[in-house]
Amino acid sequence: MSLKNRGSHVKISGCYIVLMVFAAILIVSFTVFYILIWRVPDNSEKIRPILERQDKYLSMGLAIPPDQNGWTYYEKALKSIDNKPLAKITPKPPWYEANKVLMIIERGVTGKEKEMVEKFVRKNAKILKVVDKGYEKNDFFILPYIPGKTPRYRGSWQIDYLGYFLILMGDRAVQKGEPKTAARYYLEAIHIEYASQSSVVNSNKISFSSTWMARRKLMTLMNKKEIPAKLLEYITDQLKRMNRNQIKYSDIVEYDLYSEVETMNMARNQSPPGAFKYLPVGILIDREKRIMENCYLELLEAIAEPYPSALKKIDKIEIPKTSFWRYGRQWIENQKRKYSLFLSRRVELKGTLILAALHWYRAKNGKYPDKLSQLVPNYLKEIPRDPFSTDGKFRYKKEKDGTILLYSVGVDMIDDGGTNPQSRFSMMGDIIFIEKKSGTGGSSAGGLRTQEIPVYGQ
Repeated sequence: MSLKNRGSHVKISGCYIVLMVFAAILIVSFTVFYILIWRVPDNSEKIRPILERQDKYLSMGLAIPPDQNGWTYYEKALKSIDNKPLAKITPKPPWYEANKVLMIIERGVTGKEKEMVEKFVRKNAKILKVVDKGYEKNDFFILPYIPGKTPRYRGSWQIDYLGYFLILMGDRAVQKGEPKTAARYYLEAIHIEYASQSSVVNSNKISFSSTWMARRKLMTLMNKKEIPAKLLEYITDQLKRMNRNQIKYSDIVEYDLYSEVETMNMARNQSPPGAFKYLPVGILIDREKRIMENCYLELLEAIAEPYPSALKKIDKIEIPKTSFWRYGRQWIENQKRKYSLFLSRRVELKGTLILAALHWYRAKNGKYPDKLSQLVPNYLKEIPRDPFSTDGKFRYKKEKDGTILLYSVGVDMIDDGGTNPQSRFSMMGDIIFIEKKSGTGGSSAGGLRTQEIPVYGQ
């Protein structure tokens, strides 16, 4: 072999060696990248039963005949409210309808506005019968939002709208000296929120302002000494019914997971637009889907723990920095907020039930019990638990003068002794249901005071 050919052969061999080394580096780099950064565990075997359970639940819900579905009547009421008589009270766009009724409740009306309100009440009187009929039903199912299959559910302000309308009716009943009618409307306003939660839908908005207000109105009504024991028994029974028909937060999480999977499956089946069709978009979506599923599985494991431990576990959920799903840390913070809000609303309902039982006990025995355990079994089957307190108990105190204090330590899990009430727009502080009389303000009935909201027109 000539020196020239030998040199050419050496050059070619050198090129092969360089290419092989380069290829080896690429393979090793890709393997390391895949194992350490890109690879996401596949937990589809754990996800499949959840999706099947949600499919079964939706099928059962859709099988409920419309005339047996309580939400059918709530929907009809929501669509039928005639707001035209209130048009001149405030020149706001249509989506402020709920705020118009809220303004009437909070500040009252004067002069010609009173005529508008009475006309509004007369025009919508038939809606009350529709809501009454729905309230008596045991099944409440809202057609859920499934991407590409169903229209989005109505906004939460519209649910508030119906709640405010019922509160307005309750206030008018109080003015007329009809406490049972008033209690019924307040209970129906409270029930709207819990009925919508029980349908596992609209879970990003699991609390409504109208419910907070209706609960306060009901507490104020029960605080009046002249309310008979029979009515307090009725209120207690209705609140028991609401507490019995509650879902777990895990049901809402599973529904959220189901919706996310449906959304990603729809995106996976769509053709990428423009230049993106040359990229492996399907592989990227599948990876994001696995990340999302794993995060939801960790969330489900976390909320199975007691509240303090659950928050710590939610904090430890890791979303890869290479993921675009749900903006990472923001999703985790949102889940903590939603879980805390969900439990807070559950505690409010439980506490209101205990308060009703306390008033019922007082109406029958002339005094409040020394301990909550005295309510069992004649007034309550068992005392509801407070998830925010370490011992699971609501705080109840009875002083020598007969005044009582009932509260939950609240989301912050700090016992302020019932002196730092939770506000309407914050979850911090104690959730107070009834507090000792503090000299001025509030109701003097029975030496007690609740956080009152004025009755419309007073």
